[in-house]
Amino acid sequence: MVLSQLKNRDGELFKPLALAIDDLGNNKTEVTVLEEIDVEADKRKQARDIIRKALEEKPLFREDIIVMVKAEEISERTCNEALKSLLDAGELVKSQDGHKVRYSQK
Repeated sequence: MVLSQLKNRDGELFKPLALAIDDLGNNKTEVTVLEEIDVEADKRKQARDIIRKALEEKPLFREDIIVMVKAEEISERTCNEALKSLLDAGELVKSQDGHKVRYSQK
């Protein structure tokens, strides 16, 4: 089970928590916090996976990649971070076509 805070008027939201709930019998239940879930890291990984899969077929312009990633409810900022990490890892090649940026797999 995941516990998420949706609103907070007075401060920052806490990160979602993965919980385990165990029935111990005798009307007792134990709730254990397993880990904090880093939603942003999950979104960056999802964005990288979408980009890799899309670029297997053909090179794409940055704008087209952003549209695909946003369709999965991932922000443009997260998409840009994913593109940068793939470039830094040597998985992608970036080129200019006039004013447009094109990405392809290495």
